Amino acid sequence: MVGLRRIPKPRGEHHGILERLLRGVNMRSIAPLAVIILIALASLEAVSVPQPEGLTLIYEVSNAPGSGERCLTARLHSPTAVELLKSLGVQPANLFYVEFRRAGAETVKAGCYVGFDKGLITIKVLKVESGSYIVNYTLVLENLTLICYSWSIKHAEELFGISNWSELTPSEYSASAGEVKLTRTLRISKEGAVIDSRGRDLGDWVFWLNEVSGLMTVLLYPVKFVAHGMALAGMATVVRYSPELRASHDYTVGGVVIPHWRIVRTAVVPECRLRTVISCGGDDDFRRVVEFSKRLESRWEAAGLKLRVVPSNRTLIWENVHLLEGAARSYRRLRGPLLLRIPSRKVNCTSVTYWYYVACGGLGWALSPVNEVELVYDSKTGVLLEVKQLGTEGWKPGVLPAPLSNYFMLEDGTYPIWYSLTCNYTIRLVSSSLYEEGQAASAVPDAPSLTAAVTAGLMMLTGAVLALHRIRRVTRFSERGSS
Repeated sequence: MVGLRRIPKPRGEHHGILERLLRGVNMRSIAPLAVIILIALASLEAVSVPQPEGLTLIYEVSNAPGSGERCLTARLHSPTAVELLKSLGVQPANLFYVEFRRAGAETVKAGCYVGFDKGLITIKVLKVESGSYIVNYTLVLENLTLICYSWSIKHAEELFGISNWSELTPSEYSASAGEVKLTRTLRISKEGAVIDSRGRDLGDWVFWLNEVSGLMTVLLYPVKFVAHGMALAGMATVVRYSPELRASHDYTVGGVVIPHWRIVRTAVVPECRLRTVISCGGDDDFRRVVEFSKRLESRWEAAGLKLRVVPSNRTLIWENVHLLEGAARSYRRLRGPLLLRIPSRKVNCTSVTYWYYVACGGLGWALSPVNEVELVYDSKTGVLLEVKQLGTEGWKPGVLPAPLSNYFMLEDGTYPIWYSLTCNYTIRLVSSSLYEEGQAASAVPDAPSLTAAVTAGLMMLTGAVLALHRIRRVTRFSERGSS
């Protein structure tokens, strides 16, 4: 044949090694196999990390400087709190308002202003059992000052263990202590549900990753809520674990630096709608709704809502990809979807919405972000590094998440709901037995993780094997052409 010349076989040590690797290998199956292996290796980043018995985690709770104009709670309570504290000659570093609520109850006025200089959360794993952990959960507040309304003193005494009160006004009393320690023994299930000593379901555990899925953490707020005519016990914030959300900076815990590339951030799911279908009777109405929806598309995309337009039957569909992912993975607390049909008066269109609520503790909770928070995790150890409140706007109160609220439910089922009066709080890991300096080499390696290294190596090997396979095919083709 003309135009083809014989290509000599490549010689060399490396080619000989790869040749031996290729012997007996079905080349048609190696690429799919490599993809499967890569996917399996990548999924290791999302697997829960078992925690050892004796594990200790210490977090600092603090109010970062903020503006009282940023949230409703601050506007209602800050002036009164500051005035009362000044009358006592106290200027605490942190200032919160604690409201005592029962799930599903009407709004209550009972509450306390809580000022303290330092707050620490200590968690210790007492025992590891099959499918669960027994943990001691303790909150220590230093240089505490309480100012409570008279009708909230009973609950305040149970929560804080303080009984010596001084009357400020006929309806307001104060108390103080150098140190107050609140402690509970909790059982954490394999799936991450928190159960107290009385067997009550307190929501989800946030201090380490458990069975990680698209939707992973439910934070409960017993603020009575009526959704679409259905009376619910309160509201729940669902936090989505997203391996693609990486931190932009390193974290330091106990002198050990945790590199940013292995730190994962979570995102709040701000929508309870699973799917909304809008059907219009006329072309003009359909066009107007499409134009309006397109203007909302970029804003709602951040919430996980994707728009699909079907001109053939004058229909628009909004789908919540975050909730669809959670439903596909059978997230244990999601219930529904429920159906709500709303005809529009402005256009000849009908909107049908399928929405979820959260089932927890035998009660229904509206899926709504009472508070926008971010939880930051170390993907290697699985532990929580930080909880911080994001920018709060409008009516949303600065409510602390479950660590201070749900886990200290009182004997009669009352929740102490903590409000940050600066609307800008953090709960940050400052010390842990996982991050001791003497264990830095094993606990926090400076090099990329084994998963990343093996993945990179497999990709290089796969590329080399496929390249050599192409060379062999060309060589055989050339040999046939020369004969």
